[in-house]
Amino acid sequence: MAALLIGRELLVRRHGHTRFVATLPGRRSARPMMATATVGMLIILGFGFQIAPIWLYGPAKPTQISAGSVPDWYMGFLDGALRIMPGWEVTLGGYTLSLAVLVPTLVIPGLFFTALAAYPAAERLVLAWRGPPRRAGPAQEREPRGPRDGRP
Repeated sequence: MAALLIGRELLVRRHGHTRFVATLPGRRSARPMMATATVGMLIILGFGFQIAPIWLYGPAKPTQISAGSVPDWYMGFLDGALRIMPGWEVTLGGYTLSLAVLVPTLVIPGLFFTALAAYPAAERLVLAWRGPPRRAGPAQEREPRGPRDGRP
């Protein structure tokens, strides 16, 4: 942590502080607008979306839980998929295969991570269909942006 703070201090001394738009003299009116937008968004989120509305479920009943332990955050996806999967079973050659475990733990994450891995290739393919990017010609063919004396 100390190394990060020292590195930040060195970067601030070298490059200077960044400036938030509302601190610039010409944009002082951005402060109340930003505060109003923030409060408005918090009100919309507070009234429109609920996180764990326990009043809808009633008091806690510890005897009705499926497991005494809670999964770690990275297992929440798999645990939730196992809980909502219906109890499907397939019989193949006299053996019963439970899809209630196979599908949420192997198939769904497999499809998800395959889609994540294939995204860059799919993006390259889509961009290749659009054709090469349109670029301006050489610099001498473009019109100058500022006056001829070199000032912007």
